[in-house]
Amino acid sequence: MVIGLTGGIASGKTLVSSMLQDRGAHIICADAISRELLAEPPVLEMIREAFGDGVFQSDGAIDRKALAYIVFETEFERKRLEAILHPLVIEEIFKRIYKLKQSGEEIIVVDAALLIESGLYKCVDKVWVVISSEQMDRLIKRDQLTEDEAKKRMNAQLDTERRLRHADAFIDNSFGLERTEEQVDELFTQLKGGTMANE
Repeated sequence: MVIGLTGGIASGKTLVSSMLQDRGAHIICADAISRELLAEPPVLEMIREAFGDGVFQSDGAIDRKALAYIVFETEFERKRLEAILHPLVIEEIFKRIYKLKQSGEEIIVVDAALLIESGLYKCVDKVWVVISSEQMDRLIKRDQLTEDEAKKRMNAQLDTERRLRHADAFIDNSFGLERTEEQVDELFTQLKGGTMANE
């Protein structure tokens, strides 16, 4: 069983992913793969050609904050980055899913913020969406952003309603850690038992 886990920025998706890992699921994190790719020389060269030297630190590594500032300013710049990274990330996700299936893993979770936008949702068995009414406040505090900067980052992604159209289940992370754990436990138990909530 391959679960696609998604949610808006600062919704608590990473928290839920960690909970699922603790319960025995094998996690494939799209963001972690992206970070790995951004350390590879061929990818670095493509980033340099697209965005210039200003998105690099003195040691040659990507300055992720500088790059984020550029790509969240306009849709054009964001699409340029996605055109470089997304095909590579998706290819690596498929490779890892195949290897894990071959090794007999029962539950694989693809943790991907852009699961819907990238079309990856079509390639998983179930889609779980993490939502939160506290998303904006969390984003501002977590990334030390202004309200305007936070809005730009949220607006760059699908809104919650559109994500939920593709959801087989959702986890509401608005009511504290304990309630989130209860929802994860319920879904994971149903999954292990061969059934799903919200079908």
